Parts: sequence; C-alpha cells; structure tokens
Amino acid sequence: MLCENDINGLIKGSIRIRDGEEFMFYDITSRQNLIRITGRRELEFEDVKTLFFSWQDAVSEAERYLLSPMFFLCDPEYIYYNFSTNRTEWIFYPRDEEPDFPDGLNVLSEFLLEKVNHKDADAVDVAYQFYRDAKEDDFLLNNTIRMIEKANARGRNFAGETESPSLMLADAISEEEDFFRPSEEKEGLSGVFSKIGSLFSGIGKGKKTATEEGSVPVRKEIPGSEEYWMEMKEDESKETMLLGRREAEERRELTEIRSKKVYSLSNLPVIAGKLKTEVDIVIDDPSVSRIHARFFEENENVWIEDLNSTNGVSVNDMPLEANEKVPLSPGDRILIGAVEFLYN
Repeated sequence: MLCENDINGLIKGSIRIRDGEEFMFYDITSRQNLIRITGRRELEFEDVKTLFFSWQDAVSEAERYLLSPMFFLCDPEYIYYNFSTNRTEWIFYPRDEEPDFPDGLNVLSEFLLEKVNHKDADAVDVAYQFYRDAKEDDFLLNNTIRMIEKANARGRNFAGETESPSLMLADAISEEEDFFRPSEEKEGLSGVFSKIGSLFSGIGKGKKTATEEGSVPVRKEIPGSEEYWMEMKEDESKETMLLGRREAEERRELTEIRSKKVYSLSNLPVIAGKLKTEVDIVIDDPSVSRIHARFFEENENVWIEDLNSTNGVSVNDMPLEANEKVPLSPGDRILIGAVEFLYN
C-alpha cells in the first residue's frame, strides 16, 4: 500500500531486493531531519505546532489506507522537514514483529524537551504535555493537539511573534526561489534513499540490528543504479578532542568564481544554501537548494558535506553522494549546484 500510493505526510517508500533480502527505501531528497535542524537553533512554538499538526494529518491519511500509526518511526533522526511544503514528513516502516513505538515516543519526547526554546512558554508547555503523554500506556496525540489549540486561542500570532527563525517558512520564500528540478535523466542527481532495514529487524530474515553493527551511516552505490542505500558500520573513533584555535594568519576562505565574493570559513560549522533564515552563506541561484551544503572542521581539516541537495556538490569535478563528506585542500574547486567556488 505504501509503495503504490503517494500518501500525504509520509515519505515515499519502495521495496528493493539485495542479496536475496528485501529492504525498504525512502526518498529523502531535499529534506532535513530534526536533529540537523536543531543543531543550529532551538525550536519555537510554531515549530512544534508544525510538527504535531503534520503528525496528526499523516496519521489520518495513513488510517485511510489501513496503515497503523504504530509503525511510524518517531526517532528525530527519521522525522524530516520538507522545505518545499513547509511540513514535517514521517517514515512508515512496516515489519513483522511488534513495533517499538513506545520507545520511539520516549526518545522524541525527551528530544523535544531538550531542544525547545525554554524562553518560549507555549513551546515548553506543549513539549512537556507530550512528554507526560508519551509515558502513558495509552498514548493519545489529541492531548498535545489540544494544548496547541489552547495556545492559539490565547491570541498567539500564527505567523510567530518572535524574530527567531521558524520552520514555518512559507511566507519567507517566494515561488521564484523554489527548487530547480533537473530532468530525471540527468546523471547523478536522482533521488537519495535511506535504507532503514539495518536499523531495525527488517522484512527479510537474517538482518543484524543497529546494536550489533553500530550506528554510523555509510552510503554506497547500488551497482547499475543512480539510487543509494545506507548500511551501518561500527564507529571506530570514540575520542572526544578539544581543538585549539588556529593562528590568525591561517585564514580559511571560500571565493565565488563568478562574482569574486569572499566568504569566511573561520567560524565553523557554516551552512550554505539560499534560505536566508537558515544558512550562513546565502547563494541566490536557482540551482542551489534551500539548505545545500555544510562546511565543518574535523581532525584539524575543513570538510564539506552534501545535505541531501537536489543538484549536488562536486569537489574538483568529483560529485559527492547525498550526505557524503570529504576533506578540502587549498586550491580545491567546489561546485554547489551550478555555482563554482575556490577554497583557500
């Protein structure tokens, strides 16, 4: 049912066969999960309202297709925000055994309590209501929805009264700034798929769990296909390092070739894209996604990571896969969408 229909609020899924086993694939192109979004800022009331109203709508749609909401993945890593619809989208993961829905609720509720802006009283009230409900054996989403409706009834501005950026971005983005969508035949820019099969016991037999294999995603290409899948690999690095500041003369910059504009990379991490409220480097070009790429420091090197962008990232003419990261060297030429940069 999930693979045959486009269900509003659920990320499109499909079944693939690999090595005789069945896996579910989900198209997460141009979407960002809650963990990545909250890595830059706290959640405001409008954010949590979007989250829960989208969840409520997705549950209603799923039930129309006789899909149980118990199979929604509630881990923030698998809850995605779609910037083209300004809605939260969910992964429905069917499996034979009893789903671990209560555990997912607990993870999400604790995550929200930590990530909401504690100066936003309404956001805190909603997060705490959800936290209490998630601990109950008979979970009801309606309790949290009613809490949100009460906040609205008190006269709260639906567009948000604070100046903090919100996930409700529809008014901030004109139609002219929408995604540039290449033809399906364009090589290397097809949908990116997240393989959930190795995170939980999947449809086929003999799969290992995330506990057995670790929890660091490594993306590989399926031979003969432009789609990608994720497998789990043991994290070999457990160290936490405190890196000192670089000397002032070691300047790190990104220069746009066409305009000669220079962007500093001294204060990492830095996000590049065209969504002014969510990025550090604004690239006003139709080939660039709203949140396109991330520059960050690791092991005293500067790295670049593709953030599920539509038109991809290339370094020295080598395209990156979705969520792939590579280290940079002085003189590297970087293509973000169709915009070329020089790293120094």
